[in-house]
Amino acid sequence: MTETNTQDVLAFLDKIIPDTPEMQLIERQELFRLTLTQVMRNLRKN
Repeated sequence: MTETNTQDVLAFLDKIIPDTPEMQLIERQELFRLTLTQVMRNLRKN
């Protein structure tokens, strides 16, 4: 993916996903979920 395509995708997402407190909460929850998943994977490897 080129830098132009990446910028286009990000601009598109900005248009379709509202920047509301509810969406910010969902974003934080998803980031936490992804982080937790990665930590659990790392623990299983050891």
